[in-house]
Amino acid sequence: MTQQLTYTVKPSRDDTPWVILDTDGNPADDVSVDLAQFPEDEPVNLVYVLTQSSIDKGFRFAGNGTLFTDARDNFNYQLSSEVFNGGTSLVVTVMNIEPDASIPADVIKELVKSKNKDKVFSKVELEANTNYEIDFRLLAEKEGKKGKLYISQDPRVTISKVPPP
Repeated sequence: MTQQLTYTVKPSRDDTPWVILDTDGNPADDVSVDLAQFPEDEPVNLVYVLTQSSIDKGFRFAGNGTLFTDARDNFNYQLSSEVFNGGTSLVVTVMNIEPDASIPADVIKELVKSKNKDKVFSKVELEANTNYEIDFRLLAEKEGKKGKLYISQDPRVTISKVPPP
């Protein structure tokens, strides 16, 4: 059974942050998904739904609805996003999550900043990190204005698994 967390989204037409709220009306720009609260090996769906006022103003999610800007340790999970309901809803799915196996920060830093793109890394010891950060931006467009995107601030999602007591 897939687990689902739902958020409402109100895009901005200017440089102000988008309003992203959870079902209790709390800001959801920085979400923590605790895997200990979900059945093991089940996908987690983050569902984003445009507010009715945004839909009335012609906003729709664009393309696949997301631009993943940083997905650390993404070899430990799969990400996908899909727009549905005529562009008014978006689901970001995180699945096949393998906890506690992160590439050390110093190796990541060297991979990202290294000018030597031919360097091979062998026998990298994985760390028992329990938090995977996924940064992405939501993408919207307005009906009748193709070729122009509205891009949200990063709604960061942290996938965490609390070790057993």
